Amino acid sequence: MARRWRCSSRRSGWYALYAIFLVVVRLRAVHEAWRLVSGPGQLIALAVFAPLLAAFSIWVGLAISTRSSDVRVAQQLSAFAVLPLVGLVALFTFRVVSPTVRVAVFGALLLVVLDVGAWRIVSRLFDRERLLTRYGRT
Repeated sequence: MARRWRCSSRRSGWYALYAIFLVVVRLRAVHEAWRLVSGPGQLIALAVFAPLLAAFSIWVGLAISTRSSDVRVAQQLSAFAVLPLVGLVALFTFRVVSPTVRVAVFGALLLVVLDVGAWRIVSRLFDRERLLTRYGRT
């Protein structure tokens, strides 16, 4: 229970930091900057995409680590496997794809499907006993 509260409070801290950022931008920046950072697409991306992308990268990392025999190789392959998601974020950042509410909802639904599928696949691949016997020796 304490672990769940700690993760929840950490997440709340990031949202509070973003709220402070919005207040500072509203008070100190030009109107155009405020309009860009406070649009509905940006707020949906923060509230929905960030946790879904984080969950997907965790599932990809777990899937690679279940099949890798070396920790460093697993970390490198995990970073390489998440690069398409970084490319997707770059498309939104450079306004190649406009962050509208419709695009955000479609992307969120797609990420939910990917996360649930990855959860089902990785939970079958994960072998706790193998990890404990291989890396648990002292």
